[in-house]
Amino acid sequence: LKQTEVRELAEAIVDEVEKRGPFLSMADFVNRKLVTGELGKTGALQAALDNTVNTNIDSDFASDEQAAGFPGQLLQGDILQALAPRMTVRSDTFTIRAYGESLDSTGKVIARAWCEARVQRFPDPVDPDVSGGSPLSELANPTSPYGRNFRIISFRWLNPDEI
Repeated sequence: LKQTEVRELAEAIVDEVEKRGPFLSMADFVNRKLVTGELGKTGALQAALDNTVNTNIDSDFASDEQAAGFPGQLLQGDILQALAPRMTVRSDTFTIRAYGESLDSTGKVIARAWCEARVQRFPDPVDPDVSGGSPLSELANPTSPYGRNFRIISFRWLNPDEI
């Protein structure tokens, strides 16, 4: 796609989200609604594609359904497949709470501490090896045995009344 087409597509996606949202899941965003009318024909992403980059499909086709998959038509699957290595549909952000205490020589607790960290899993491999391939192929088939990167996005100490 040309830069102008990408911008038009992005604006069309926003329009579709405003018409159809909020979405409770990725499936809700991608799939059509089970209703009659415009919202029941395609999902938000395909509707945005059809309203922008797919408007010049050969008019010899009697209906949109006959043109599905026609060379030159961009389908939502094409977009989703390209984005798949960077997309996550489940929540990869979670909270870890920890507790520690200090004891004196008799075993009496002399100090306690609680903390909370919010951690997010990112699609980047822990130890990427892109010497023989592209970064996208590394994301799709990681060479690292360590999986994906985790980053602490926030940390705070907790008071006993927050436990």
